[in-house]
Amino acid sequence: MTVLRTSASVTALTAMVAASSVTVQAADATLRLSCEGTVTVTGNTKMEADAKPEPVTANVIADFTDGTVQGLFYLRSSLDYQVKITAMNKATVTFGGISDRKAVSGKIDRTTGDISATSVSTGGKDLIVLENYALKCRPTQPLF
Repeated sequence: MTVLRTSASVTALTAMVAASSVTVQAADATLRLSCEGTVTVTGNTKMEADAKPEPVTANVIADFTDGTVQGLFYLRSSLDYQVKITAMNKATVTFGGISDRKAVSGKIDRTTGDISATSVSTGGKDLIVLENYALKCRPTQPLF
């Protein structure tokens, strides 16, 4: 059996391989997670012993191109905070950031989908609010 190779078929095959690798790279550039878990709020007015974990859901997006994580810290405020990815490897994505009244940090376990994160906010004179998140997440796909 003789296989004929024409430049058109080689070009078409090359284009198909290139297109599929671009799609894979674009998909790997963003990690979208649907998460459920708890947030425990403590601070000056509610001591740790009195704090009860509250159920929470979140849609978290880790954008490796921009180096940001967002979707987690708007849950208890009106703002959708976007924080920087500070480190990552095959197992973990670590993130954090500081604004004028809020400091956030956390990590995403890329194997289990677990997210642990902490947010410290100040409001007023000496009011400090500490939020500890413990979430189980699963990957999602955008609808369009």
